[in-house]
Amino acid sequence: MTSRIEQIREVLVNEGWDAILISDQDNRYFASGYRAEDHSGRSAGVLVITPDAAQLYTNPNNLDWAKSAAPAFEAVKAGPLWEQEVAESLKAAGVEKLGVETATLPHASFVRLSDHLDGVAIVAVRDQLDRLRWIKTPEEIAYHRKAIAITDRAYERALAALTAGVTEREIANLIAIAFLEQGADGWGFPPTVAFGPNAAKPHHDPGDRKLERGEAIIMDIGATVRGYTADLTRTNWLGEPPAQLAEIYTIVQSAQDAAFASVRAGTPASAVDRAARAVIEEAGYGEQFVHGLGHGIGVRIHDGPFLHRRNDDPIPANSILTIEPGIYIRDFGGVRIEDVVLVTDEGYELLTHAPKRPQLV
Repeated sequence: MTSRIEQIREVLVNEGWDAILISDQDNRYFASGYRAEDHSGRSAGVLVITPDAAQLYTNPNNLDWAKSAAPAFEAVKAGPLWEQEVAESLKAAGVEKLGVETATLPHASFVRLSDHLDGVAIVAVRDQLDRLRWIKTPEEIAYHRKAIAITDRAYERALAALTAGVTEREIANLIAIAFLEQGADGWGFPPTVAFGPNAAKPHHDPGDRKLERGEAIIMDIGATVRGYTADLTRTNWLGEPPAQLAEIYTIVQSAQDAAFASVRAGTPASAVDRAARAVIEEAGYGEQFVHGLGHGIGVRIHDGPFLHRRNDDPIPANSILTIEPGIYIRDFGGVRIEDVVLVTDEGYELLTHAPKRPQLV
C-alpha cells in the first residue's frame, strides 16, 4: 500500500495540510489493506498520515491483525478514547493543519479531538480521497472481474429457479448461498428480488410475495471479493408479458445502448446520463426514470464518478461504472437493466455477461 500512502501525501501537499486523519472504514481499507469494520459507533481504527509517518491506531484486540494487514503502517495500540492519544502524537509532530473526514467521523470523536488539538487548524476532507478510489489498479480490476463472474453465475442459477409460486425471499436466499459457494466474501449489498408491483420500486426488500406468470421480475445483485463489488440487474418474466412491460423493456434496452455508445475516458458524466435519458424521455417515460444512470463501484457499492445530469466531471480511464437505466410504473412494475463497464481511452470493456434478454419460460 506504499503507493496509496504516496498518493495521499500528494493530497497533503496540494491542500497545504500537515497531516490527514482517515476514519472512514472504506478509505481506511483502501489506504492500508486493513479490513476491520466499525461496530455500534466504535471505531476499528484510524489512520494518521504525515509527510514522514503512517500510523494505524487500533484497539488491542485488532493490533496483530493491523500489523499483518497493513505492513506499510506503524500499528499503534489505542484505547476506546483514542482521540487524546492521536492528538498528543500530532502535536508532538508539530502538526498545525489537519485534514479530517468530517462527513463520517462521529461528532463525539470530533469534539474530543478538537478539545485536545487547541491551536491546530482542523479542515474538512471533501472528496480528495474518494477521487483516488475512482481509478482502479490492475489488482483492483482483477478483484472486480472475479466478483462479477461469481455474480453472473449466481444470476443464472436464480434464473433457473424461477417458477410460478416461488417467493422473492427464496430467490434472494438462493443468490446469497450461490455467492458463498463460488468463493465470494459475501455480498456488496443484500440481493434485491422484486416481483410484479414491487418491481416499480428502485430499491426493495425481498418478502413473501409469490411470483405470478407475466409479471416483471427484477433481480439486482452483487457479490464482493476482497471488498470489491459487483453490481448486476436484470429484468425478466414468465410466460407472455403485458404489452406495456414488453414496450418499456425495449425502451430501457435502447437507452442503455445509447449510453454505451457515449462512454469513453474524458466524456463528462452528465453526457452519458443525457444520452440514455433522452431515449426514455422521447418515449414518454421521462418522469418514470427517477434516478441517475449509474455510478462507480469499488470498495463502496455506490462510489464515484456518479452518472447524473448535474455532474460534469470527466470520466477517468480505468474507472469501473454501472450503466443502469430504468422505468418504474407504480402499482404495475418496472424494468431496470444494469451492466458494469471498465472505461478506456477508446470506449469501454463490458465486464458483466449474464443473459440479458427476458427468459420466456
